[in-house]
Amino acid sequence: MGAVDELVRRRAAVVAERIGGRFEHGEGVGVRLLVRRVGKVGETIVREGEPGDSMFIISTGEVRATVESNGKQIPVATLRDGDFFGEMAVLSGEPRAATVTAIKNTELLELSRENMKEICSRPPHVETKLRLAYDERIARSRP
Repeated sequence: MGAVDELVRRRAAVVAERIGGRFEHGEGVGVRLLVRRVGKVGETIVREGEPGDSMFIISTGEVRATVESNGKQIPVATLRDGDFFGEMAVLSGEPRAATVTAIKNTELLELSRENMKEICSRPPHVETKLRLAYDERIARSRP
């Protein structure tokens, strides 16, 4: 395994602990399900209203989520190492609920809808934790 793969594996394992799953080799899921992406400062990672077929785990860096209101971008969250986003669109099938932009150089681990289904089919508590996060974000977004 290369140095980058090993680093991604370690970071994914730490992040997975947060959501109650395992991304380690030999534990059923494996790093093969995650795609490493880099977001440079100012780069839009996902855009509000677009279809969403993957979620992202922040390995390192910082992003800002904004929503459009009356022609202005309103900040709704700042996310950092270990946080995740994009699960709302993946779980609901609805368009992206926010635009997410890198405010620092950011390394992301992208998990497609198909690979998320594979993860959720193994340890059921992973899907439960993602759905809880989804429900919390829905509740916070309502007036």
